[in-house]
Amino acid sequence: MPSFDQTPDKPQSFGYKVSWFAVKAAGPGPVLDSLQCGEGTPANWASGLAVAAEGGSEAWVFVSPPVSGWVLIVGRWLPHPAVIGSERQIGRKFDILFSRLMQRFDEVQFFGSYRVVGFVAWARALMGKPMRIF
Repeated sequence: MPSFDQTPDKPQSFGYKVSWFAVKAAGPGPVLDSLQCGEGTPANWASGLAVAAEGGSEAWVFVSPPVSGWVLIVGRWLPHPAVIGSERQIGRKFDILFSRLMQRFDEVQFFGSYRVVGFVAWARALMGKPMRIF
């Protein structure tokens, strides 16, 4: 298990080569419940983002404290929208997670980027309905 620092710090940039959901929520608890990935471990921004960006043999995500009413789910291996070729299974996983989040929260957005291959993605749901998946 990675080492997590719990010393409070400020939000930090997480850059490219990462995907994230922005969920309109008052706190991380309900968001963690929606992920259905087990118990969370408290972490500050620096240590949480560092582990989420590593990847490695375990796919970790960082679930932030609220920032102006939004909770961020950040991870290098989060599924993304995809409908063709070998990416179809990843797309199905994205559909399941996006659906789970948009059924529970009024607004959900997804962003993804990986500049090496020119990958960018964006999705938005309002009031339980997908508005855009690009």
